[in-house]
Amino acid sequence: MTRRLVRTRCHRGVLHVSGDLDMQSDLASAVRRDPSIRVIDLSAVTFIDAAGLGALHEALRSAPDVVVRNPAPCVERLLGIIGLASLGEAL
Repeated sequence: MTRRLVRTRCHRGVLHVSGDLDMQSDLASAVRRDPSIRVIDLSAVTFIDAAGLGALHEALRSAPDVVVRNPAPCVERLLGIIGLASLGEAL
């Protein structure tokens, strides 16, 4: 599987994540590099595992004002499995 982390230069501060969100994802670093990011859009994530969930958690801890929007079905499924389904819109 391939993983891609794509950041758009949107004036609204949206970080678009696509591909596999796994142990190789450096999501926290991407969020720290750009303080204008306010939203992490996960609509194009095709795979997420426990390590990817950890990467997401680390990114959100590093920037408490950032929220998650549009979780892909695989993200929603993982959040549901671990009992955090209600956090899908503002993780």
